[in-house]
Amino acid sequence: MKKFYINVFSFLVLMVMLLAGFDYLSMRDDTRMLIAEWTDSTAFVSENNVTDEIKNYIYKAQTEDGTTKLIIGDSVCRQLFAGLQEANEDFTIIGSNGAITVAGQYILMKEYLEHHPEATDVFLIILPESLERTYDTTWGYQYGVMPFVETNTLRWLDENTLNIISSTYGEFFLNPQVVNRIRLSGINKKIYLNLLRKRSAGYRLTDYFELANQYICKMDELCKERNVNFHLYPCPVSESKKEDMEELIPQFMESEIYPINPSFFEQIYYFPAEQAADGAHFSGDYANQECYNDIISVAFDGDELLEMLRNFMETDEERSILISSHISSDLETLCDDIYMIDNGQVVLHEDTDVLLGSYALLKVSEEQFNKLDQQFIVCSKKESYGYSCLTNQKQYYIENYPKIAIEKGTVDEVITMMVRGQKS
Repeated sequence: MKKFYINVFSFLVLMVMLLAGFDYLSMRDDTRMLIAEWTDSTAFVSENNVTDEIKNYIYKAQTEDGTTKLIIGDSVCRQLFAGLQEANEDFTIIGSNGAITVAGQYILMKEYLEHHPEATDVFLIILPESLERTYDTTWGYQYGVMPFVETNTLRWLDENTLNIISSTYGEFFLNPQVVNRIRLSGINKKIYLNLLRKRSAGYRLTDYFELANQYICKMDELCKERNVNFHLYPCPVSESKKEDMEELIPQFMESEIYPINPSFFEQIYYFPAEQAADGAHFSGDYANQECYNDIISVAFDGDELLEMLRNFMETDEERSILISSHISSDLETLCDDIYMIDNGQVVLHEDTDVLLGSYALLKVSEEQFNKLDQQFIVCSKKESYGYSCLTNQKQYYIENYPKIAIEKGTVDEVITMMVRGQKS
């Protein structure tokens, strides 16, 4: 009998050693994918970029780069604003993902303020539905827990939130070494996440905006303590979700967020549903920075964000911002120079003040057109009444042709004439 127990013990020790070796190989760079293929867990290895993506955002918030303004938000915020980072040296732009929850957004803001003592403004730009995000078992662990554990930033959360995370995912799985083993091994991640999803659906919020109430208020309070302006704005929303948004308004009006921005739901810009294949993110022909700039201009028109861009240029004449837009009001108020590109060719480059001051439209009959001095006519277009002519010397025609109709040229009218008119 004694020999039997020794054999069983030896077998168990051998199995543990084999499993430990297998686990080790599943984490090594040179054998990770091979083990993942054997265990049908390659998809879980490829998900590593999810955790690394959020870790990079944390590192970006911690980088002491001299910026004074922070934009944070979910994946729609990232889609709209990420491409503007290089042109705006006074801003740090960290659009991340709604799965980190509003608590994760608070951590990013906290880290930024810790490393940017001269900060003046924080903008949280977020989908209304992201205010309802909780610690779920689909993406919550990979987005909202793993990167923050590995960067030791989960410590900024309140005790009640840490208890929620612990009860949802298991305290053992909040250990940095355990998180690292899960991140590096496809089979470890597959086993844990599958068990987690079978065990529960995640934490159920006690009300619609439980986490948002707690952490947006903490953002506002922290900013006030540090004399930083806190701004809360909604991301643009697909028209297909308008009814869902309207159903949230009564709960929002009873929330602790409401006093911070009572107009939050009124500020939502609803865009045509066909522009977002998944109902949230711009896709197809609308997934480019030129369209994003147009959306930003419309969605945030009159708000502090656009005003900050104007102030950014005004405080230093050496600064420039490149704006690609079809919204003429933005071009007229923001731009010193306007370039018009048609079919890949620059067809107009003009100082904005000159364009608004010297360009004009001449409305003339066919007889007047034939007698008109053409030397200052840029282009013309046949109309029912005769001709519409674009000139860059308005005063010349005012003085020499007092009987013809002369209208001030707007950016929109100049663009229309340059595209549709016949060049002189």
